[in-house]
Amino acid sequence: MREEDKPFVTTRNGLSFNIMPRGRAGWAYIALWTLPAIALAIGFDWVMDGGDRGGVDPLYATVVFVILMAIWAVSMARWMYVRSEVVDVRKLLAEKKANKRGES
Repeated sequence: MREEDKPFVTTRNGLSFNIMPRGRAGWAYIALWTLPAIALAIGFDWVMDGGDRGGVDPLYATVVFVILMAIWAVSMARWMYVRSEVVDVRKLLAEKKANKRGES
């Protein structure tokens, strides 16, 4: 996939990174990735309201919900990162600084 065709742009600054959608495709992928989170939240609400009538321990339900949401978040971030153009901010600033020195 060419860099121009990638649906996301990631800016990296050391260990931190920020993934942003690029165009309609990026926003559509974000919308699709939110559907599992919405389903998990609705399911968690249903279980906490006693919808299953099985008497699930609220602590157990909460721990399972948090683990599933963490798996979802990491999976989404990795999936988007692989499909993004990565811009290294430190590298760009170093190049800009080097170019400035060359002009002086």
